[in-house]
Amino acid sequence: MKDIWGDVLEFRLYILVLISVVLYVLSLFFPAFTTDSSYQGFSAVLNDYMGWYVLMIGWAAVLDNCIAWFANPLFGLSVLMLLCGQTSKVTRNLSYGSFILALSSFFYSSLWADGGPRERIVEYQAGFWLWLSAMFGVAFCAMLSRDNMY
Repeated sequence: MKDIWGDVLEFRLYILVLISVVLYVLSLFFPAFTTDSSYQGFSAVLNDYMGWYVLMIGWAAVLDNCIAWFANPLFGLSVLMLLCGQTSKVTRNLSYGSFILALSSFFYSSLWADGGPRERIVEYQAGFWLWLSAMFGVAFCAMLSRDNMY
């Protein structure tokens, strides 16, 4: 009986991982956040950054002491390992690491702007929340993995 329930749990986790991947892909097509680049008395200039754009250039944020973008490769590794049935401690640590790195984005309140003043993040939008939900989903799946249950 234990094996039947284990197989059911494994199938459910597989579906949850796929849902997390869908959330991640959807996050690329929505604005991730809005910034305000107004300075020196000029009126507010609001900029929306799309998820795909943040993914494309986000690695450069490490030059500005932001490591949140590196949640993306850890997420990818975690997904691959979970889909291949690897539910080891390494998989759990990778998935937890991706979620913690994603959460670190809340500590980052402004962006470096090329040749101009820093742009202050004023609002997190749907793309950001979908991305964060995907990171949480994979960490949750790793926590519920079969190796943790028995």
